[in-house]
Amino acid sequence: TRNQLTGRIPPELGGLTNLTFMSLSSNRLSGEVPTELGNLSNLTELRLRSNELSGTIPRDLGNLSNLMVLGLWDNQLSGTVPTQLGNLSNLTYLWLNQNELRGEIPDSLTGLTSLEGLTFYSNAGLCAPIDNAFQTWLQGLDSFHGSSCSPQDSQEDRAVLATLYNATGGANWEDNSNWLGNRPVREWYGVTNDAEGRVIGLYLFGNQLTGSIPPELGDLSTLKWLYFYSNRLTGSIPSELSNLSSLMALFLGGNQLTGCIPAALQDVVSNDFDRVGLPFCEPQAAGAPTVSAATAGTVVVRLRTAIPVTATFSKPVNGFTVGDITVANGDVGNFSGSDGDPVYTFEVTPNAIGVVTVDIAADVALDAENNGNTAAVQLSLGIPYDDDHDGKINRSEVITAIGDYLFGSLLTRDQVVALIGLYLFG
Repeated sequence: TRNQLTGRIPPELGGLTNLTFMSLSSNRLSGEVPTELGNLSNLTELRLRSNELSGTIPRDLGNLSNLMVLGLWDNQLSGTVPTQLGNLSNLTYLWLNQNELRGEIPDSLTGLTSLEGLTFYSNAGLCAPIDNAFQTWLQGLDSFHGSSCSPQDSQEDRAVLATLYNATGGANWEDNSNWLGNRPVREWYGVTNDAEGRVIGLYLFGNQLTGSIPPELGDLSTLKWLYFYSNRLTGSIPSELSNLSSLMALFLGGNQLTGCIPAALQDVVSNDFDRVGLPFCEPQAAGAPTVSAATAGTVVVRLRTAIPVTATFSKPVNGFTVGDITVANGDVGNFSGSDGDPVYTFEVTPNAIGVVTVDIAADVALDAENNGNTAAVQLSLGIPYDDDHDGKINRSEVITAIGDYLFGSLLTRDQVVALIGLYLFG
């Protein structure tokens, strides 16, 4: 494994009849899988994934009666899945994904009573029979990743996939085979569907996705597997993904996502948490959303010097804009945040001598249930040059202001006079 091996797999390996384990994965091996490997009667694991192997899967592999693991994924194998694989009575895991296989999964596999996992997605022409017997067997596996041979697609799901393609730079994906074309969605790269044609899996990891995850993905009500890791996605994780009640795994690590993970997704992202690197969102508060405004610690207040402020609502809200912020003795700008966010940032720039305050009135923003927010407790940034924040201007603070007037451009003469007045008369 991972030794940069090139060339073909030598058929002479089939003479190692006492061999119990073979892994040649993650190399650059090419050519066909030798039929002679079917002579390795003691083999329990055969792993050939992530090479450049081509040709068909040898039917002779069905002779490996002790085989428990067969990993052939991420190659260029073609043709159909041989029915002889149904003879592997001890097989527990079969990985065939990311090849060029076609046809139906053979019925003979339903006799593999030890099989726990079957993976065959990203084979544009490969799908599982939709008859009740096969589907019952398929649903009884601990895990399976692949498409069923549905005669038609869900048009609603196709529309959501088109939105995903456009939102994440689909034209520049590493592999966008068949996307937005007339082929069934199960033939679109990285998409799997169930027997009714509904989308159940998106396997687009490492595929150069950019932009933000569209909230419309929350409309794929049958989605079970969402693999978006190792891309270049930005923005926050849409809260709408919490609507995916069938979701079993969500992998988003290796992107540049921000914000927090919706609390409802905690169970399905737990294995990916370290790679995502984001905290879980606080549960949404019931009733009217509250809001608070705060700075990052104690600030030094100066005229014409911007002070960062964060407004935090107790739940995501809509309709909050820069015009909903009232500032006394200052200007507000550099507003950031959009509908559906619970956190907004902006800057307050003092423009007069006097107490600089920030107010957010009630009912300027609405939650998903159209509840208006309660008013925020007024945020007082203090008086410019009141560096000890005692509400008064003292002698040393006046001297600092006079120095800024004489040697800088932060204050005008009238503003210095106003500060001296506060010092002398309070």
